[in-house]
Amino acid sequence: MKPWVFCWAAGLVQGCAVPVTLDFPVGPLEYEVSTDDLVVPAELADGNGSIATIPCNGSVCPVEGSQSSLVIGCLEGACDPEPYSFALDLPVVDLAAYGDLQSLGARISEAEVQGVQYRVSQNTLNVELPEVTLFWGPQTAASLDDATVLRLGVIPRLPAGAAPSGRVELDSEGQRALADYFVRTSTVFRVFAETTVDVGPGAPIPQGAAQLMATIDVHLAGSGEL
Repeated sequence: MKPWVFCWAAGLVQGCAVPVTLDFPVGPLEYEVSTDDLVVPAELADGNGSIATIPCNGSVCPVEGSQSSLVIGCLEGACDPEPYSFALDLPVVDLAAYGDLQSLGARISEAEVQGVQYRVSQNTLNVELPEVTLFWGPQTAASLDDATVLRLGVIPRLPAGAAPSGRVELDSEGQRALADYFVRTSTVFRVFAETTVDVGPGAPIPQGAAQLMATIDVHLAGSGEL
């Protein structure tokens, strides 16, 4: 017989431990991908809102791009900007801001990341956004490059102007590690995201922004008191 059941049967209700479970969403956690920092060299603009086709030889492009945030390479005989990476991070996330953790007693005995939902609330991008990869790390993680940061899941590619919603395809290892972190270490953590914009000759010069939201579905268990 479980201790709490025996405690109830004996009439010793006060102070008896009872199993408690919590299921709650964490979020929405909001990100923005903006092209404000993605500057295309004036020499690489064709005057009609697209990337110009400028011939080049080998790996050298006559467009320097010194005033640009893009690295300009030479691909298949034409100047071609290399993919531009967006590394996005959020303030520290605390589960206590979303669920009544005190009801679980002194410690969390079980945790599960049941899923992650995403929604694009607005999208004015004129170019496709490839898949967005979500990561998580401990509170001390300063950036995506921290060795403690693990992959959590992937948001599918986002066509220009589209505003879909759906489920994030989770990385099973990162999913289990985050749940274990909640049990063994802390309920305070960080979430990061990374994506790229890759355009070539003839493609539109990237403009606009996309607002993405992710919500993490969390299950926790512990022992409260009557």
